[in-house]
Amino acid sequence: MMRKIFFLFLLVSMALSIKAQIQPLSRQPVMRPIEPPRVQGRFTQTWGKRVTVKYTAGIDYNVYSQELMNAAIKQGDAKAQFALGYLYYYGLTVPQSFSLAAKYLKMAADKGLAEAQCKIGLCYADGLGTDKNEMFAFKYFQKAHLKGNVEATVYLAWCYFNGFGVEQNWSKAAAFYKQAADKGNAVAQCAIGFMYDKGKGVVVDKNKSLQYFMLAADNNDADAFYELGYKYHNGENVERDAYKSFRYFKRAADCGNSDAALWVGECYKGGRGIEENPHLAFEYFLKSAKSGDGMGLFEVGFCYYRGNGIKKDMQEAVHYLSQAALKKNGPAMATLGIIYFQGDGVSQDYKLAYKLFYDAANLCGIMGFIAYKYLGACYEFGLGTEKDIDKAIYWYEKDAALGLHQDIIEHLKDLKQER
Repeated sequence: MMRKIFFLFLLVSMALSIKAQIQPLSRQPVMRPIEPPRVQGRFTQTWGKRVTVKYTAGIDYNVYSQELMNAAIKQGDAKAQFALGYLYYYGLTVPQSFSLAAKYLKMAADKGLAEAQCKIGLCYADGLGTDKNEMFAFKYFQKAHLKGNVEATVYLAWCYFNGFGVEQNWSKAAAFYKQAADKGNAVAQCAIGFMYDKGKGVVVDKNKSLQYFMLAADNNDADAFYELGYKYHNGENVERDAYKSFRYFKRAADCGNSDAALWVGECYKGGRGIEENPHLAFEYFLKSAKSGDGMGLFEVGFCYYRGNGIKKDMQEAVHYLSQAALKKNGPAMATLGIIYFQGDGVSQDYKLAYKLFYDAANLCGIMGFIAYKYLGACYEFGLGTEKDIDKAIYWYEKDAALGLHQDIIEHLKDLKQER
């Protein structure tokens, strides 16, 4: 009995070392250019915040005026219609109205203005101010592309890559991305870099991939910074360099890339390529968490749990860990389970702890491995569930197979002998 009591004490003490077992930096990079469109998302967010055109003497196309309205309506001036649509789209000097934006943009587009054709294509793609229509979006992107609009070429490539309004064709997608990339478009440079990297629509060419990522980075593309950070982290076609990896991840994070923010936090936490700084680690984890990233939420919760870079606060820890657990983040489920198992800042609740351990172990793949030994203990001692030695042995064996805890291995031997 004393041995079992000691084992339970040991199990609780293991909670203090669980973070060292978690490796968030194993995650793969996420390529933004091939994400599906979202309402006011990938498509529309790339359409600046201000139009700067003065095509007709005496009319300021950046500000709503009666002259602009007259030129758009009475005179049927396509450039004025485009400017008016733009102003309504963003609510610049007029109340925002997507329906009026789409109305005037379509007028200009149907008169052959390439900029307007590209923009009304975005409206159809995201269903803003008009019904969503993939085929119409593709049609207008194609028209604008044929008039030399580089932005439209990028969206046309996107459509072919994803089969959006047209049959999926990666070869055509690569060709259009390359056209736009060679004209200096950063999004296209990053996208064709990805395609050369993965061999989608083109033959794998790691050198060309790296070249295009570098070009996109020179154009301050956040996704390219992220990709280069990942490559220098792993030494993919470049010499492994922790400092360069950190620098690229930080540039991406400071441009708003939430995935990169997580990596920067890890670099500051572990001193990878930069001096250790728990406070800055927490700040970047928080940036990732604010985007809703499950691992970012876990990291913030764990910082509050341990007081790493921020004052320990169990209420905040439980809040962030619970948010991460809702996203099926295994480490968060397991850590939250440990908190309830111990009654650390919360009312001790073995049933809830058991449920969290069970979900972490069964729903989260290898990321739920932290829960194995605790789930074994729940079954061995009947904590939060019925006592079941066979199930206890099963979960202890899964933990022992990882070779991380010698004490679990020894306890498993004793338990098998007693059975």
